[in-house]
Amino acid sequence: MPVEGRPRWFPSRACWRYRFRGRQYYSKGLGPKDGPAARRWADAIRDQVEHEDQVAGRPTVARLADWFLVDGVARGLTKKTLAGYDEMLRWFCAYDPDGRGAIGGRRADQVGAAELRAMVRGWERSGKAAHSRARLVRVVRACFSWAADDRPDRVDEQGRALPRRLIARDDMAQVKAPKTPATALDRAAELDDVARLLKWARADVERPRPMGTKGRCISCMKARRPGPCRRDHSTTTRMLRDMLVLLRLATAAGCRPGELCAARWEDWNPKAWPDPVSGAWWGVLKVSHKTEGHTGRKREVPVPPALRRAIERIRGRAGRHPEFLFTHRRAKGSTGRGAASAEAGEPWTPNALARRLRSWRDAAVEAGVPIPEGFTAYWLRHGFYSRAAPVIGAEAAGMVGGTSGAVVRRVYLKGRMEDLTRATAAARRRPTQGASGSESTR
Repeated sequence: MPVEGRPRWFPSRACWRYRFRGRQYYSKGLGPKDGPAARRWADAIRDQVEHEDQVAGRPTVARLADWFLVDGVARGLTKKTLAGYDEMLRWFCAYDPDGRGAIGGRRADQVGAAELRAMVRGWERSGKAAHSRARLVRVVRACFSWAADDRPDRVDEQGRALPRRLIARDDMAQVKAPKTPATALDRAAELDDVARLLKWARADVERPRPMGTKGRCISCMKARRPGPCRRDHSTTTRMLRDMLVLLRLATAAGCRPGELCAARWEDWNPKAWPDPVSGAWWGVLKVSHKTEGHTGRKREVPVPPALRRAIERIRGRAGRHPEFLFTHRRAKGSTGRGAASAEAGEPWTPNALARRLRSWRDAAVEAGVPIPEGFTAYWLRHGFYSRAAPVIGAEAAGMVGGTSGAVVRRVYLKGRMEDLTRATAAARRRPTQGASGSESTR
């Protein structure tokens, strides 16, 4: 029997026989005899038959998902959004509800709400979070709703025209997303808490480490310098100092952690305008934000003079990263995004930044430093809005932080107002001591 997906040469019959989707295809000509040419011949037939099947209105769920993502790229969806869609659709295509094979290989018009409900119930039994189950339902519904719409401009990944309507009806619309529990709002970082954490982190970065090689680090040993050393010249120490600058900038400008992780030197302007009082220069850093795919431009972040000087010191350092502002130590053999030399490192990611900040926070709390439990990098953004909005207004604060005034009032100031309301209510209930020394309540 011929192998699935590959042709087989039968000299006596002088023809190719190709098996695809349970059907046999024959070539009247002799065709190529060498292996590479035979494989190309088979792939061409397979692609042609598959495309004819899809255009005829019989697309599989996997092909439907691919076209949905291709359309998302054409509509300008961000990479993060597309990655989330791709993850959920991969899970759905790999699901096998009845042992007859994965859903991705089945025709889309034969898959309905029952399969999606079965998958959601299975995820619930396995302990998947309600947010993950709700996201799965929303993404699958969006994909099938897009396929059922009448769209005249559909094309596949190769630019070939597709039918205006890929499936006759959308059964997924009747599946409701599971209710998700309300998540706790991030707290606003007070300046005193930020100062205590940064002070402890700098002391941790600068303190000498005990070493078994006469107090010398690897850099000293390679350079044949005598010890002991304080590791001031260590690449890791310099990069952690740069991370402290990143945290200070997030505190001063309310940036999202991911925006500063992706900041590039080409978007850095060290002399934007002089300060009207001191005459010192302010800088401007253009950062990519989540609405850049819709607006087509980057957001400008004002950088105060002190932080501008700190960033300029990073730029003037020999061996710095040629593309990204803030980097961490490169893993051995790493070839990830933006990975450069061992001295330059590779750019931070929000997850790596969160892990490093969490390790500092936990170590500081263990050492007795009064830092709130659960302190994260996003608290710095909330703290900026809680300080800036009462002074310059929610609209102006939103312009600096890259959001709207309505979002500032509805999201970022909501937690602060709830804290103030609770504190006021507690103060009213607190017993007060009168002039006679007896306690009384209002």
